[in-house]
Amino acid sequence: MTGMIALDFDVLNDHAQKVDQLAADVSQTAGSLRSGGVSDRAFGTFGSFLVAAVQDVGDAAAAASASAQMALGSTADELRAVAEDARELEQSIAASLRAIELEAGGPGAW
Repeated sequence: MTGMIALDFDVLNDHAQKVDQLAADVSQTAGSLRSGGVSDRAFGTFGSFLVAAVQDVGDAAAAASASAQMALGSTADELRAVAEDARELEQSIAASLRAIELEAGGPGAW
């Protein structure tokens, strides 16, 4: 163990893209669930009572999929924000250290 904490901005952004793809996949699934209705005669005369239950389950699954898609989209956005914030912090620290180094007489003056 090195004891160092490091963030790889490219890895975070790549991960955000993967999460975006998952969100797109879930969105496609939700769309499929919403688009297919169940015919009143899908289960025959004796099973007609099942149609409403199956439609309710499909609607609930579509709603859950839509919620998951929104959560995944938010997660991807937050990953990109963390990467950008960390990059800005690193640049700020580096600029501060360069300024201190210059005040001390330049590189290697310590």
